Amino acid sequence: MLSHLAAMGLPPEMVVALPLAELESLSGDDEGGKLVRRYIERRAVVGPVHPDAFAFVDADGARLKAEKLSTYVSGLRRVGVNAEFNSALCRGLLSVRFDLETPFVPKSKTPLNAPESQHVP
Repeated sequence: MLSHLAAMGLPPEMVVALPLAELESLSGDDEGGKLVRRYIERRAVVGPVHPDAFAFVDADGARLKAEKLSTYVSGLRRVGVNAEFNSALCRGLLSVRFDLETPFVPKSKTPLNAPESQHVP
């Protein structure tokens, strides 16, 4: 959501001051509308959801600071990458342990007598 607002050209000072009511009106295109609805559904995790509440707060419910917004977004990206890595690792371990196929860790469909392919980096 924050990246979408930055791509729309909103300065960090405006982003951190947005109340939830204004965020809903800024959605713009279809993609933006979906992002806003999804964000508001999850926003209740960190604080009350009412029209006058700040749209973007930290994990403790405190308002974000404009000068630290890029650092905050970088931290969110790191958390996302870490979660993706951990889930891929878990899927792989479960697949091997229970002899399962998952969409992300498929078993080889190559017959045993098929010639090996050459790996080209």
